[in-house]
Amino acid sequence: MKAAEPAYQPGRFELRVLGTSSAVAAFGRHLSAQVLTFNQRHFLIDCGEGTQFQLMRYRYRFRRLDAIFISHLHGDHVLGLAGLLCTISQHSRSSPLPVYGPAGLGELVHSILRLTHATLQFPLELCELQPESAHRVIHRVTGLEVVALPLEHRVPCFGYLFRELPRSPTFLVEKARLHQLPVECYHLLKLGTDVRLPDGRSVQAADYLGPAPPSYSYAYCSDTRYHPPLADWVRGVSLLYHEATFVEALNWQAEQTAHSTARQAAALAAAAEADQLLLGHFSARYGDLSQHLAEARAVFEHSHITDEGRLYPIPFDPEASLIFDSPP
Repeated sequence: MKAAEPAYQPGRFELRVLGTSSAVAAFGRHLSAQVLTFNQRHFLIDCGEGTQFQLMRYRYRFRRLDAIFISHLHGDHVLGLAGLLCTISQHSRSSPLPVYGPAGLGELVHSILRLTHATLQFPLELCELQPESAHRVIHRVTGLEVVALPLEHRVPCFGYLFRELPRSPTFLVEKARLHQLPVECYHLLKLGTDVRLPDGRSVQAADYLGPAPPSYSYAYCSDTRYHPPLADWVRGVSLLYHEATFVEALNWQAEQTAHSTARQAAALAAAAEADQLLLGHFSARYGDLSQHLAEARAVFEHSHITDEGRLYPIPFDPEASLIFDSPP
């Protein structure tokens, strides 16, 4: 009797947004950076200036970052990267660190390190994405895969879809107890392996397995003009972060600069049938973001202004208590 491969067992899946400002920091908002945690693995998404200070503020350990994903090479998304890498190097990291981003990322990072005479004490794995990388799985860990999304911006730009792999079926433990199955066989039945009991009974695993719990996902989409095809690529996403640099009155400027309005972000979320939408990447001209929220909710009810520092469990329940400063 050959046992099946162990199934993935889900852990914590949550997002902490470290920065929601575009171009320059303003009104207490920091530049673009997020940490996505999945099953005790931490993924940094974008790295604007000051990101390492935000990581320290929320007590993330530098050497525990599993991978970094850079959307594009505009300064508000990448100028904190070289400094962060140097800091990581001083925290005794020895394992390789994958860093994904568009073509030119390697030249940028190596130029800064060379000109500042910095030497990293860990292997840096720079993975430059090409146009053909779009829609492909670029990174995998146990239970999770990351897909590159093509965004429409003034320079090559990628979004990222973090997609939980299908979970294992639910073991019907009460049914097993009712039928007086030995506890010793539960493990094999959970793995989908049929067993023969000492009394000669043959037990089919399928009889004791129920539907698998749902899998969840998170999509990061910044920076991009309104791009309807994106809805198909993130369809059914549990939590969508989409840039909302402007309100609708500046639709013309959004188009000119290849950004989106809050209403357009909401339209994308509605078309994608997303569960929840987080709005971010706000222009420094806006101190009050209530108009962003009003315009978005007129199109997609489940729209929210992103709170920097808040933990967003995935799936996200808007009625849950705010959690800002608990350590990861």
